[in-house]
Amino acid sequence: MDAPFGSGYFLEQLKGEFVLLTAEPTGPYDGMRIVEVPDDADVLRARCGLELRGAYLLRPDQYVAARWKSPDAEAVAEALARAKGATA
Repeated sequence: MDAPFGSGYFLEQLKGEFVLLTAEPTGPYDGMRIVEVPDDADVLRARCGLELRGAYLLRPDQYVAARWKSPDAEAVAEALARAKGATA
C-alpha cells in the first residue's frame, strides 16, 4: 500500500508504531499516532480505498488491523486492543 506521501513515501510514516490512517481530522486516540491523508494524496487514497470519513488501523508491521467507513472511539480502542493481543 506504499505511495508517495509528502516528501517521501507513506510506509516511512509508520516508524514501527500503530497508526490510524484517516482522511479527515479525528481522535484523539490513545496508543497510536494519527496520520491524516491530505486531499492531494490521490495515489495513496486510491490504493487503499480511503473514503472521506474512513480510517485504517495499521500495525507496526504494516498489516491492516481494522478498517472503518466512519470510526468511533470505542471501535478504534477495541481494534487496537485486539491488535495488541488482548482477549475478550
